[in-house]
Amino acid sequence: KIRDSSEGISAVDIGCGVGKWIPSLAKYCESVVGFDISTKAVRIARDMVKTRGFDNVKIYAADLAKKQLWKKGVYSCSLCVCANVLISPDSGVISTILKQIKRSVKRGGVLML
Repeated sequence: KIRDSSEGISAVDIGCGVGKWIPSLAKYCESVVGFDISTKAVRIARDMVKTRGFDNVKIYAADLAKKQLWKKGVYSCSLCVCANVLISPDSGVISTILKQIKRSVKRGGVLML
């Protein structure tokens, strides 16, 4: 169920790519942070955010197998979208990303895979 108010809902989109989910998240969440390993995809997503005037969205380039979400200011988020990220053949990479998600999503938060 979509809430009537976005107040207090913070979302993170891990592997946001060019920002497919960003418009919906920006509409229903107070704040949104997107991450992607591809600097090209991040540029496209940032352009889309700017063009659409989403002032509640920040997009970062980051390899989340190496950088920590909480060091980028992501902690206690209400919603985490993680689409097509956990497809790495390296179980160590998958484990690292899942640990970051666990640390970053608040108790009672939602993880969408």
